[in-house]
Amino acid sequence: MAGNAANLYDRISWWDDVNHLANWAILVGGFGLLLLRTRLQAWPIFGLGVGFGAVTAILWELLEYVTFIRNSPELKTAYHEHAR
Repeated sequence: MAGNAANLYDRISWWDDVNHLANWAILVGGFGLLLLRTRLQAWPIFGLGVGFGAVTAILWELLEYVTFIRNSPELKTAYHEHAR
């Protein structure tokens, strides 16, 4: 919310990417901590954590598209780096 209030998404080209990476790391870390309570070894925990992170990132992007971009007047330039 602070990034939106300070207009960082429009002023800093990499701001959205850093936020997605940080949120992904928090989700994967939390899920990994839950998996540590199981009897799984390290590599399966790592694989399940990254898989969980990938699925949630894909779902997030789909929901972000449906919610914010699909009917936006900025759709024509939403995925072009040079437009920012």
